[in-house]
Amino acid sequence: MVYALLIFCTMYPASLQKGGMYGYRAPLSHKVDPRCYEESVVRAWVYFTDKGITTDTYSKTLDAVRSSMSSASRERRALRKGVIDYADIPLNRDYVDEVEAHGGLLIEQSKWLNAASFWITREDLDAIASLDFIFKITPVASFRGPGETEIVLQDTTVFGISYQ
Repeated sequence: MVYALLIFCTMYPASLQKGGMYGYRAPLSHKVDPRCYEESVVRAWVYFTDKGITTDTYSKTLDAVRSSMSSASRERRALRKGVIDYADIPLNRDYVDEVEAHGGLLIEQSKWLNAASFWITREDLDAIASLDFIFKITPVASFRGPGETEIVLQDTTVFGISYQ
């Protein structure tokens, strides 16, 4: 029993830190991925340490999320045994506003990642990373397909000797 408790405490200490913030994860020591500095303006995911929910208000927040869901969504969740959990809680809007106040231009939000993507200048990266609630900043992944290939069409109307 003591062993199980020890494992739990070593695996989940972050959720019990920072004054009872539910789901808290300590920021990385190097918050900004070095690839973010490669361009003068970067499209980056800004991950937050928590959602601003305390352990005392967590169940009330889940109830509010549950009541704001459509009945069809609740039924779909019930069929697939999908529980409403921390990932369903929206981002802390104060965190997003603070990043915008430090120069970030909001692109997209992801409550499941507990992150939002922003356009950020190289000069603003360190100011945003210095905020207490920033977990890490990484560039948004982008993929480029292969370049255009030239398709050479063959003359298929010639059937060799049988053509004559």
